[in-house]
Amino acid sequence: MLKVILKFSCSLCIIIWLLKSGELDFSLSRLFLKDYKSTIAIFIFSYLITTLLISLRWKILLQSGEQKNLSFKSIFKISWIGLFFNSVLPGAVTGDLIKLAYVKDLGKNITKTFMLSTVFIDRIIGLLGLLCLSGVFSLYNYTEIVSISPSLKSLVHLNFLLFISAIIFILTLFLSKNWQKVILYPVGSIPILGKKIKGLLEEVWLIGNRKDIFFKCLFISIIVQVISVCLFWKIITPFTSVPLSIGHAFIFIPLGFIAMAIPIAPSGLGVGHAIFGTLFSFFGIQKGASLFNLYFLCVVFCNLTGCIPYILAGKKYSEQQLEQASAV
Repeated sequence: MLKVILKFSCSLCIIIWLLKSGELDFSLSRLFLKDYKSTIAIFIFSYLITTLLISLRWKILLQSGEQKNLSFKSIFKISWIGLFFNSVLPGAVTGDLIKLAYVKDLGKNITKTFMLSTVFIDRIIGLLGLLCLSGVFSLYNYTEIVSISPSLKSLVHLNFLLFISAIIFILTLFLSKNWQKVILYPVGSIPILGKKIKGLLEEVWLIGNRKDIFFKCLFISIIVQVISVCLFWKIITPFTSVPLSIGHAFIFIPLGFIAMAIPIAPSGLGVGHAIFGTLFSFFGIQKGASLFNLYFLCVVFCNLTGCIPYILAGKKYSEQQLEQASAV
């Protein structure tokens, strides 16, 4: 409980600092909620589509270790519940841990290690989708972007570095079994956690060996991230102090999404505001925290609807389980 309080306190301090500096202005949010109801409706519909795609991606990964066909409806409900906990627990990934308690009831052949590996690889594939998008758009717009400011030049180079790292990681998934054994032997010798890490790597490589599954999931991830970035851009463009092209949005919004996963507060509260305030300033756009707040409110609203399947599911969590998720 103390850790949760500290995390929320840190987030609250960031929000207060942004308010005092004038970067965060809630009047913009009130205007958006009042006059842009059609945009909000588009966001809700598109967010539902991305949730369905995320559920499909996870089903494909789970299905690789289960002989019988898993229920997409059940997996969608579990994913929806996970989104709910992403908005009530610190960090944008803690909901993934909550999902593990539900998915074990779907199939007898799904082990705990395999479940954890699917959640891990699912999150990694989502990250790879972001890195691929930002890398490709940075490369395409490189000459134009680096001529704007030195800060943007550094940002583009960071995107290239992350993009190359993503490619290297993808290649490691397809290592031969001989190389896998070379890596697994020393890992298994690590005290206490060695066996668990070894088991997780084995499951991850098991999925990686199915190239058709991996690239199918990566394709879904890229679609999801394209929709997410376009939604963000659609929401903020009426309020930006200077025009922002969709191509430029794909350069820095993925980096902001990655930063939101830092487990300080739910859905990137505070952290996301501060990060996007800085990222928007690179393009000469003021009050980036207020712009991000528009997207933040829409995401939290959609995620909180996940309380519906959570209540109807009948499976509740002990205080200890929630604390463990918050700690991660």
